[in-house]
Amino acid sequence: MPLNDQINQRISRSALAPNQGFGPLNFPNTAAQGVFVANAWPEINASGIGRPTGSGSLAVEEAKVQFGLADFRRLASPPTGVGARYQPNQNTLEDVTAGYLEWGANRAKGTAFYSYCEGFTCATVAMLVGRNTPLPKNTPVEWFGMTPNGVTARGHAITVVNRDPGSNAADPSTWGVDCLIVDQWHALQTGGDAAVYANGPSRDDVFMNWLTATGNEIFRVAGFAALTYPSLNVPYAK
Repeated sequence: MPLNDQINQRISRSALAPNQGFGPLNFPNTAAQGVFVANAWPEINASGIGRPTGSGSLAVEEAKVQFGLADFRRLASPPTGVGARYQPNQNTLEDVTAGYLEWGANRAKGTAFYSYCEGFTCATVAMLVGRNTPLPKNTPVEWFGMTPNGVTARGHAITVVNRDPGSNAADPSTWGVDCLIVDQWHALQTGGDAAVYANGPSRDDVFMNWLTATGNEIFRVAGFAALTYPSLNVPYAK
């Protein structure tokens, strides 16, 4: 099975996937659907997914990532981009990494998921580097950001898998034909796949043209590696 299909299958068995009977373009946003998007973008949201409404919706809480952009920027010094939205609250990169992955793992194996793009990325990273990942050991998994057309207040987050280590982080066209981008936040709104190829004959032109539209800034935030966190257990949720 191609790696993109394996990743899509892994996500389908996590809290980031809708419950049976919902999606890909059928989202009434009732509590029963199981997954919700806190910051849907109207220009891509064909499915209507959004915040939980109706019966049981008050029990579904929005999940906000505990460790964010400012923490990794302060400690790892990745390329600059969208302004930090969080205050650093850990002393070492190891602390921040462990806390970030633990947050994502706990949400990915839950019964419901309601978050914004950075929350989806955090949970995706944890799934792909912890146990039950479809990735071979040491496969690079990275958190990337995108600032749309210079609008720093409206940044986006994605997961990048198996990027060519010699490539230009700011230019996805150099990331290699085996590089995958995972964006369940986007997929839930468009009805597409979460894991898509960035280049080559299987390139997802619709997604990549959206991600790399004129004026968009792409930047790396943090890097991880599959199966190098022995205590990170992310069991299947579905």
